[in-house]
Amino acid sequence: MISFKIKIVSICIPTFRRMRFLEQCISRMIKEIEEESLQEVFEIVVFNDNDADDTSKMIKKYISRYHYIRYFESKKRYGLRHAIIHVASLARGKYIWFFSDDDLPSDNALSMLLTRIKKFKPDIVFGNVDDFKGRTIVSKNAFKLKNDIFFRHKKDFFVFLGDKFFSITYFISYISNFIIKRKLYKKYAYINKKYDSPYNMTPLVTPVFYTNMHCNFLILSKSVVLRRIENESWALKDPKEKIMFSTKVSNYHFGNIQKINFKIIPMKLHLYFHFHRIKNYCINSVLQMPFGFQVINTYTLIENFFYQTLIKLKKA
Repeated sequence: MISFKIKIVSICIPTFRRMRFLEQCISRMIKEIEEESLQEVFEIVVFNDNDADDTSKMIKKYISRYHYIRYFESKKRYGLRHAIIHVASLARGKYIWFFSDDDLPSDNALSMLLTRIKKFKPDIVFGNVDDFKGRTIVSKNAFKLKNDIFFRHKKDFFVFLGDKFFSITYFISYISNFIIKRKLYKKYAYINKKYDSPYNMTPLVTPVFYTNMHCNFLILSKSVVLRRIENESWALKDPKEKIMFSTKVSNYHFGNIQKINFKIIPMKLHLYFHFHRIKNYCINSVLQMPFGFQVINTYTLIENFFYQTLIKLKKA
């Protein structure tokens, strides 16, 4: 029997030609929902952006068994940005949890999130992240936290970001660890029309960072998602063009966040944004030189080495 009771969380998944990954993703969600009797709490909303593979056939076998899965598809191509916006409009729950079709929920992520929502009643939730490749978890606790943190104001959240340079992208440009009250998202979603740019690849968080939204924030110390690394199928195929586009996206996004929230961003975060723009300018300049791509690759390897070294030193 289908229940029309309002769910607490709508897990919203935009998908495009990732049937195998999508099935892995929703099957893990279903497993926890069934085992923990969360059928009346969670709904899974899948939007297939241009039905170009067997995703429809695959998902419909689940719909017939699990009433909390809702599936929509389009014959025309929306593109990632507009697919994210559209799938949010299909949600019915009190909260929207955006989720990428190639990531996986962490063990007990749904139950843990539900417990925290009931306890804190937050406006915004950022869940911690673990990275995996293949069948191996390559890094844990991206936030480097031991306990949950609750911020009552956006200004306090930005102060927190000022000390999280190595994980800042998980807060302002990642999809699968972001949860927001649906009414709050709907109230400010208009901003995506104003910033309807090919460089706005983060329409899920723009209502938070591109407006004067008054909200509180809950930062979870426990992971809610396993992020599949090295799988940016949405990105350009040419590696040089991919890097150049990524720098334009981050300059656009970071620049807007800094400009709109200028008065409440701490000096450390201002300096980070400025340094990031200088770094991107240098990257684009080097790419134009002979062997520029090889130089950037070498730089990235060195940067990652120092990052991992710093993490180890902090743990010591």
